[in-house]
Amino acid sequence: MRTFIVTATLLALTLGCTGISFVSRPVREDDPWFVRLQTYAQAGKAGDVQHNHPASWNESDLNAILSGLYLTEQVGLLDQKPVPRPIFSPEDVARLAPAVQEAFRLAQPNEWVTFFLTHPAGQGEEVTSGALYVDGQQLHVIVANDREVMPVGEEARTLKANPLRALKVRGRTLTFDPAAYVIFSRNSWMSGYDNAAASEVILDHRKFLASLKQTPAKPAAAAPQPPPQAASVPATEDLKATVKQLQGEIEQLKRRLAEQDAELAKRKSRSGADASKKKPAPKQPVQ
Repeated sequence: MRTFIVTATLLALTLGCTGISFVSRPVREDDPWFVRLQTYAQAGKAGDVQHNHPASWNESDLNAILSGLYLTEQVGLLDQKPVPRPIFSPEDVARLAPAVQEAFRLAQPNEWVTFFLTHPAGQGEEVTSGALYVDGQQLHVIVANDREVMPVGEEARTLKANPLRALKVRGRTLTFDPAAYVIFSRNSWMSGYDNAAASEVILDHRKFLASLKQTPAKPAAAAPQPPPQAASVPATEDLKATVKQLQGEIEQLKRRLAEQDAELAKRKSRSGADASKKKPAPKQPVQ
């Protein structure tokens, strides 16, 4: 059951030697998941944050955005590129969208929206956590943890107090499908430099949402459409295709070199045979 909590309860966390601390207020909590609003505890630092909040969203728009978020593992240039994994399951999206919508409605310009989800995993739990905020015409999405093993004790309390704290260093890139609406992907250090970096993607969400409205509706009598293809690999497909093309060209060059070597060997063999045929017979001694 969803519960709405809009009191000004403050949860403060001081982060090690960086001196960065945060305060947060709950928006919706339904253990073991929650959505909150967070900002810096230091008045001067909080005053420097000027996001475009509060913000009004349609729940269906948030559904579309949350469903389009993917993580891609970073591998070597010539390694097989893994298929991006969606951050949120359909159940996660259905749970988060209305809570995030409410949080954006209540958010102040110096706040951002944080989320914290857990899923059963073996004998324990996995956690997914991060944040969202609107800055100008752009939506920033940060994922600090993606199905990481949920810690226990004091570390668990620290993570719940600050969902932007990444538990481990991961070589991952946060992306969006369709990739055409990605402005930039980068690391985020909002939680402080003594913690691992989170993954951040910046979206032109207005253009994306406008494209959804411009998509023509299907005719009522239209024939059934085939099921949609699996989500395309955002941003890495071009690189993958280029690498495959280069590998193919290298193989062709190898074959050509091998053919040239074989032809050269044949010519040398024929040249040696011809030379032996043309060699004059030794002169006979005069009697």
